[in-house]
Amino acid sequence: MSTTGFVRCASGWLLLVTVGACSTLRGGGCDATESATVLPALSWTTDSLLARPRPANAAAVSELHLQLGEVIRRVQRLEVCGGLTSAADLRTAARLALRAGMAGAPLLREAYLWGREAVMRGPLERESWQVMATAWDELQISESHPQWFGTVIRCTARGTRPCALATLDTSRVSDAQRVELGLRTVREQRLVADSLNRARRR
Repeated sequence: MSTTGFVRCASGWLLLVTVGACSTLRGGGCDATESATVLPALSWTTDSLLARPRPANAAAVSELHLQLGEVIRRVQRLEVCGGLTSAADLRTAARLALRAGMAGAPLLREAYLWGREAVMRGPLERESWQVMATAWDELQISESHPQWFGTVIRCTARGTRPCALATLDTSRVSDAQRVELGLRTVREQRLVADSLNRARRR
């Protein structure tokens, strides 16, 4: 049975969101190349893949997703081999999966799970909360649910709909909680969307 929500405790926030089971690689075969020193190289690879012009056809999109998926499998291998040892390592892993997920690869669940683990290891570190919150919101929206934290603004092609805050469940997280976690309030996010729309009209 899963529990969803947040409670406040003396040491900070205790996350109670659960999302299915996390399948990981098991077994031996780890070597010196499976260490956190590989993360910068994987970050560079992800940056390089996403810096390319947006693919124009389904085959190219599929190939990009396969390449991004391979990067994340390397990160998963690092985790199994003990290469993700700190909240910072887990945040990096989460950001890589989040960027890949926002590019359309089915990796938002991995981003959320690594972000959640980063929060568990350092519950007072705002950066961990921020990447976890963004990954959770993106995951919710990808599954046709409202976001909780209000981190996601969606922009469509010019001339269609304006940029707007994606559907939000305002009962989940308060503005006071957002501020404490270093996130923008709902009003601030809507002002950001307005600013984007003004820039698009120029």
